[in-house]
Amino acid sequence: YFVLFSKVQINDNKLKVKLHVQQFKPEDITVKIENNKLTICGKHEKKTDEGHSYFAQEFVQQYTIPEVI
Repeated sequence: YFVLFSKVQINDNKLKVKLHVQQFKPEDITVKIENNKLTICGKHEKKTDEGHSYFAQEFVQQYTIPEVI
């Protein structure tokens, strides 16, 4: 179980989002913008060497981009 912290700042016609995602590698994270929605997704999967156990973490964060940006 993990808690995802985010911080959003809007100034000078810029949207800045900071996420606490240290459990994820950069290649585990995708960022998309469609219409006026910013979507940040992360998915991390891990299997034991024997392949008997499986562990996964996943998150999706969405933000509406203001018209002024």
